[in-house]
Amino acid sequence: MALLLHHRPPLPLLLALLLAVSCHGASSDDDNYDRNLCLWQNSTCGNINITYPFYLHNETAALRGYDNSYCGYPGLRILCEDRKAVLQLDDDNYTVSEINYKNFTISLAVADQEAFDDEGCPRLDYRTTIPPHLWLSYPEATVDYLVFFLCNFTTGNPPITMSPIPCARYEGFGTSFVLPRDDVRDGDWQKTCQKIKVPVLKYVMSSYQQNHTAWSSGAYDNALRTGFQLVWEQERRKTSFCNQCEKSSGRCGYNQMGEFIGCLCFDETVENQYCSNSSASSTPSSRPIFLLMVRVLDLNFTCGNINIAYPFYLNYKTAALRGYDDNSYYGYPGLAILCEDNKAVLRLHDDNYTITDINYKNFTISLAVVDQEAFDDEGCPRLDYHATIPPHLWQSYPEATVGYLVFFLCNFTTGNPPITISHQQPQNMG
Repeated sequence: MALLLHHRPPLPLLLALLLAVSCHGASSDDDNYDRNLCLWQNSTCGNINITYPFYLHNETAALRGYDNSYCGYPGLRILCEDRKAVLQLDDDNYTVSEINYKNFTISLAVADQEAFDDEGCPRLDYRTTIPPHLWLSYPEATVDYLVFFLCNFTTGNPPITMSPIPCARYEGFGTSFVLPRDDVRDGDWQKTCQKIKVPVLKYVMSSYQQNHTAWSSGAYDNALRTGFQLVWEQERRKTSFCNQCEKSSGRCGYNQMGEFIGCLCFDETVENQYCSNSSASSTPSSRPIFLLMVRVLDLNFTCGNINIAYPFYLNYKTAALRGYDDNSYYGYPGLAILCEDNKAVLRLHDDNYTITDINYKNFTISLAVVDQEAFDDEGCPRLDYHATIPPHLWQSYPEATVGYLVFFLCNFTTGNPPITISHQQPQNMG
């Protein structure tokens, strides 16, 4: 079952509070920053969703005496040009084809004009080198290597089973070979060759297996065009001040050398290690109530495999606002999420439904009813829940994806149903 979120304009009160936030200027003090530096809200470049720990290349600032500091992890700078997201490694640009925030992976490809010369031969002057201060590495589960040998034989010969690739114009070399890393064989011939490793995706490698002829006749072309993956390293975060910062709902600030310089809080303060309660409250006159509210409520949260972000909110994250009781919230009506046993649950009327997916682009929520609530002990459906949506909630059933089953609970005294309808004996239907 899916629900459609009504994307209504914000309430006037919220709009006024948002305006107050946007007008709150940043101080030049080392303990303050401009909140626009961090991707507190998602950004889009083409079809790529960009959010923290990535940061946009033009969103840098002087923080605590360091120029060009940024809000994000070292190495996750994104350049958006011509509606294409680009990641730079060393001096080479790579087009981002996908970012998987659950697996912490970035899928990259090299543009044809950068990967191949005018005659279709691979440019091997890019090595996809990852500087050591960047939080990036090649994931062993998905990435392997092609090994190019640029040779100039004066003594010795390559194994007779290897054929050279058609491209043999690399400066100072006469013959070139390519093999998957695991198929490289020992021999004196390697001493006369320059060896270059290029990362590619494993599934492309496996499609050719040990077919050396295929590699030498152009399979490497497809492998290079498909690209490769990187993973941003969680271990570095866990062993740094950044971990403590993020646990306090802050964002990590770094300088150009990849050194942690402070925890950037939503109220535009810079703390040494984590965002404290005081960093969200300061004085009532200088900190709008909207900021107080957001500090109480987490902006992003994960329950099981479900990412929960605004306009959803956690059912226990409520507060007293402007004379209203403690049950005021930051989000849309009806989007309170209960996280129990690592499962996200949405409540409709008096019934609980397990969330299987939230699609923030299509504004839909996919729901399921747990067996013990949907069926009785004999396996018959419980029909005392009706998935009723109270009218004040911002939800409806999307016509494009939702249909209906109609149950008839009958007790015939006169007349009979159409003979084409089969029935089962009623059990425990009340």
